[in-house]
Amino acid sequence: MDGIANLKYVTCVRPFGAFYAFVNFSRLNQSSEYISNILLDSCHIVTCPGSFFGNAGEGFVRFCFANSKQNISEALKRLAENNY
Repeated sequence: MDGIANLKYVTCVRPFGAFYAFVNFSRLNQSSEYISNILLDSCHIVTCPGSFFGNAGEGFVRFCFANSKQNISEALKRLAENNY
């Protein structure tokens, strides 16, 4: 969560008791599906568009942290390198 907090264009409320985070990408003024596709293409990070959870999820992308710390650190590095 500290790594997400250090990114330029996203915000996120710290989840309690879950290994998912609903990250707010609305500053980019793009659909959540578009953002998920860009994250896959440019950062090689698989996410789930917030719009898949209903209209209120638009602008958000769901991250799952059920992975190793090394892989999570690498994903955060890629996000930072791509100026998110």
